[in-house]
Amino acid sequence: MIYSMDLKPLSDYNKILKYADDTSLLVPQHSFVSLEAEFTHISNWSDSNKLKINTAKTKEIIFRRPRLPKKVLPIPLMGID
Repeated sequence: MIYSMDLKPLSDYNKILKYADDTSLLVPQHSFVSLEAEFTHISNWSDSNKLKINTAKTKEIIFRRPRLPKKVLPIPLMGID
């Protein structure tokens, strides 16, 4: 837990939730920093701290309100389901 205390999101709008060996990144639609930029930031942090992201267990989920008009979905992250 102490090891990951310096892992912070690039934007205050985005949130990183950490629990044991599990981390979740939340990026709202109106964030100034994209999901791709935040994921790159986390990947770079992991590399510099000699950690490996298990992309086989990493998932990208997009939530939207069903009654709002459909918007164009963001480009999916490469190598992530």
